[in-house]
Amino acid sequence: MILLIADPDDRHADALETALRKKGTETFRFHPEDLPLTATVTLHPGSPHVPGLLQSEQGMLSLERVRTVWMRTYRGFSLPPEWSPVAKQYAQAECTETVSGLYLHLRERFWVNPPWRLRHGADNRALQLRAAQESGLEIPPTLVTTDPHAALEFFRECQGQVLRLRMKLSPPASARAAAPEKALTLESLQDAELFRRAPVMLQQTTPGVTKVRVAVIGCRLFAAALPARPTGKPRAARASKLQPHTLPEPLGTACLAVVRRLGLASAILELGLTDGDRYVFLGIDARGDWLPLEREARLPVLDALAEMLRQGKTDFEWAGG
Repeated sequence: MILLIADPDDRHADALETALRKKGTETFRFHPEDLPLTATVTLHPGSPHVPGLLQSEQGMLSLERVRTVWMRTYRGFSLPPEWSPVAKQYAQAECTETVSGLYLHLRERFWVNPPWRLRHGADNRALQLRAAQESGLEIPPTLVTTDPHAALEFFRECQGQVLRLRMKLSPPASARAAAPEKALTLESLQDAELFRRAPVMLQQTTPGVTKVRVAVIGCRLFAAALPARPTGKPRAARASKLQPHTLPEPLGTACLAVVRRLGLASAILELGLTDGDRYVFLGIDARGDWLPLEREARLPVLDALAEMLRQGKTDFEWAGG
């Protein structure tokens, strides 16, 4: 049994569930946001021989049947708007801890990807950059600071080609629109409030790079490139689609290494390919969108992922490559 933890309308989960069932594999879909109203979790701490239970609109699942867990979820819990703020705060806290207990109850299973790995490092951009560099990937100049003078000096060193990034790649749903990633101007850096609110992560940009997305599925790699938008063309006019891309072998080895170093079984890496044929690491998303690689670049990412989950290991056997 493969437990799929996802949001109800996640098209990646829909496609994966269909692919697994075509392979004759049983799946159970669980939406954390359904707690506590339309789904239930039952655990027995201290009683290892008593199986826990999940119940949802799909039915009931004994947790002892679960051997693999795939997770891709961003949303919080759906609580009735008429509840008081105190009731909502209490329910949010208790649901969060219960779901964490559920994940830890299943910690010995094969996970894609373990939530504790995401929470304690893999979603953190600073840690990603360090892991990428230690794995042999080139990283762009980056600064994390609360000092406006340091930020201004960095801005000048980068000749104004600077992007403001989130420290955490996959923020909670409630914070998704709070700190958009955007190019910085000299005027915005001179806003003292910017540094009073929170630390700022700045990174030098390289205009005109070709974006290369690499899907790491266990021990397999799938890469596709999206050419840079021609200068002067409006964004809506760009009709480019992802195209299959061949990575140099040492680069592919480094991509696998950074995913392993972060304790992940699968992830999407984003690289920038410069005019000088240099690859620069831009980020890694453990919950990344791999369907575009499947549907635009015609790469068999979905089948490889389904096979890895079915076999429950990263070094899975696969007839596709």
